[in-house]
Amino acid sequence: GCRQVLVHQPGKGPVTMPVGPCRVWYQHRGETLGLAMSRSLGDVIVHRSGVTSDPEIIEHVIVDDDEFLIIATDGVFDVIDNQTAVQIVSNAIHTFNNNNTSSEKSSSLSTKKFVEAANALTRFARGRWEKMSPMIDDITCIVINLKKDK
Repeated sequence: GCRQVLVHQPGKGPVTMPVGPCRVWYQHRGETLGLAMSRSLGDVIVHRSGVTSDPEIIEHVIVDDDEFLIIATDGVFDVIDNQTAVQIVSNAIHTFNNNNTSSEKSSSLSTKKFVEAANALTRFARGRWEKMSPMIDDITCIVINLKKDK
């Protein structure tokens, strides 16, 4: 949910602004801009503000039932919940398989299927952003095949 944050603007006094996630605040040409970020690589200015490049790490042992891994930016996951993302990717893979019934089992076809799934997810996210906001967040996604080719 949104939080209320007090931002001091010289000459104007404190201003209460509703915001979502924690932000790094920056004054530019009299405006206070807030960048929502939890990680930064190589940005010394935000490192001094407490933003770190240290990742959050979760370990998972890949088992035979694992199908794919979705890695995406908040521009995807701010507008799509996990279950919907999985369904979009699963449907895209299923559609790709149905449209490419070739007996050829090439690695390029396997790779293309997961690229198409990532594209489907990013298109869906962009559509959601366009319906809800004049701004569109960064939308980046990769889908990784976890199944062993047989």
